[in-house]
Amino acid sequence: MRNLHHLLATHKLPGVRQTVPAYSSLLIYFNPLLLTHEQLILQITKLQQTAQTVSQPAAVLFHIPVLYGGEFGPDLSYVAAHTGLCEEEVIALHSAAKYRVYMLGFTPGFGYLGGLDPRLATPRLENPRLKIAAGSVGIAGEQTGV
Repeated sequence: MRNLHHLLATHKLPGVRQTVPAYSSLLIYFNPLLLTHEQLILQITKLQQTAQTVSQPAAVLFHIPVLYGGEFGPDLSYVAAHTGLCEEEVIALHSAAKYRVYMLGFTPGFGYLGGLDPRLATPRLENPRLKIAAGSVGIAGEQTGV
């Protein structure tokens, strides 16, 4: 999907207004007065034939400072207990990884990140918090979010 998203962005098909990538799908907003659904499907089919050979633009690397434990990370001990790691190992593994933002969602600006070390995979809380502080970093299943 990333390659198709990139191709649509670079080819600027008339009528395509916006594309929104997610983990395994690509939402395409288009103006049906400028481009019919059938025309859009035909154009996408043509682009998909070259999608595997597309080079992605260079990644942009962001460094996100994170505070772990205490009032800044109330679930650190839960993650450590679930994974069988000590808190220092959880912090070291989580902070050492390079993550890829696969999609934005949930709330504006909330990034779903892939690349979590599998040893840190932790299920969501049975009773989710009703309020989460701005700037929080979380682990849910096999992904992390910021």
